[in-house]
Amino acid sequence: KLKTLIKAISAQGHEIAFYNKDSTLTKIENIKKQTEELLQKQIRGIRQKEIKYPLEDLKSLEFNYVSNIDNSNILFPFKRLKRDTEILEDNGVSIVPESISLYSQLPYNDFVFQALPMTYYQNMVFETLKSEEFVLIYINSWQFTDFKKNGLKVPFYRCYNSGKKMEDKLDALLTFINEKELATSRMKDYIF
Repeated sequence: KLKTLIKAISAQGHEIAFYNKDSTLTKIENIKKQTEELLQKQIRGIRQKEIKYPLEDLKSLEFNYVSNIDNSNILFPFKRLKRDTEILEDNGVSIVPESISLYSQLPYNDFVFQALPMTYYQNMVFETLKSEEFVLIYINSWQFTDFKKNGLKVPFYRCYNSGKKMEDKLDALLTFINEKELATSRMKDYIF
């Protein structure tokens, strides 16, 4: 539904990766081929949460990295106090741990970026980089669109700071990163 948006995001230099919620491997393979044809670029990464496919299956689909999302429950802050943030490689696939703020214990996921005030988010990034080598930030392409215009049905809380507001917010984060002279990289450039 968002082919034009995805092409625009890719043309601006952002890396496109997949988020698997509940798709089959066959569906992932088909969508990957379609997206690669659309962008004329290889899709190298995938994030997964509930359904986690084995690395061998992801490698057969020519993914180079996976970043699994930690399942959280009521005890998640205690679970995350001691974390391994090292990027590992297994069977030719890099395993990139999800970034989590040391102090707030919030992940650097799409919803946290969308919901938190920018000053708080910037402080999270800055504080995490003092003790960790990197912060993995990811945002979903659909967050940059006008939901009403494109006929997408999303929960009401996902409409907050979406569309142009999300674009402005990302621009503010990237400006902050440049002002603080923090190094940035796309995943494909960072781990390869």
